[in-house]
Amino acid sequence: LMVISLARAAEVGGRADPAAGRELARALQQAVREGRPPAFSHLPAIAHYTLDRLRPRAWYLYSALLGEDSVMVQTCKELFWDKETLRVASMAGGPGFDYVAICLAASYIQSDVNIECVVFDNESKWKEQLNATTNAVHTVLNASMDR
Repeated sequence: LMVISLARAAEVGGRADPAAGRELARALQQAVREGRPPAFSHLPAIAHYTLDRLRPRAWYLYSALLGEDSVMVQTCKELFWDKETLRVASMAGGPGFDYVAICLAASYIQSDVNIECVVFDNESKWKEQLNATTNAVHTVLNASMDR
């Protein structure tokens, strides 16, 4: 339910374009086959990409952080309970999927750790969608992020 709320809030001005998103998905598949970086330049496609992938992409890190094996339990304790601030660098972070996952995990375990996340990406067009995604996290989870 929280991820659905985040997805709705993260849509930039209601401009997600499913057709552009499908075209971007095809371009991504081709880029992987050809070994070249994809072009993330069309904002409606980026918005659709974010909405389409928010839940699964955030889920990977969220479920890893909250894993039940002893290593992950200890890691989670060190990340969320043994410090005031958790600093995260998200490489090729695009729209902020890692930030969403970490904030959801902190919220689930009721940690009040301050999360500072910096997203690094070589595509400048992600900035607007990153802002929309982080604003959605702030609205839904009452979190904050230095950008």
